[in-house]
Amino acid sequence: MDLYNLVMKIPYVLMILVGITFIIQLYVGGLNNLSIDIDSYNEDEYRSTVVLENTLSVEENATEDLGYSYDHRRAVIPVEFFTRQASDVDSGPYYKKNGDHCYIPRVAGLDGENFGFWILNLDEEDTSVDLDCNTQIGDRPKTVFSPVLLVQDGDPIPARLYVYAR
Repeated sequence: MDLYNLVMKIPYVLMILVGITFIIQLYVGGLNNLSIDIDSYNEDEYRSTVVLENTLSVEENATEDLGYSYDHRRAVIPVEFFTRQASDVDSGPYYKKNGDHCYIPRVAGLDGENFGFWILNLDEEDTSVDLDCNTQIGDRPKTVFSPVLLVQDGDPIPARLYVYAR
């Protein structure tokens, strides 16, 4: 190989080395740490969101006994889950309390020890139903929420359901 060919290949070799160095630096120094931060930061929010989705998808087969039909739609929940405590009823939909924390036993993950809920009536003029567990307990940074419709005898009640990690 003569000197002219060797000198002409130096810029190409430098460009390839710079590209490889850049890719290695991104992988080792930047993206690896970024993925670790994302995984650890969103873990609690993810768990709260899963419990909220379980709550929004709760199925109640006993609504025929309550006097209205319920066709198992997401985010349409019988109002009895938020108005009837377990000590007040023998069967059907109900909630329980663990101290100040409300939970629904038939919802996976919403156990009152790790996760709890509170509910807010969005129709302030509607006083036909008194929702229990309607006040926030302290500052909950790991809280997720979703709008829901609470079915009852009359018109559905618009509400917002909050699920938090304890």
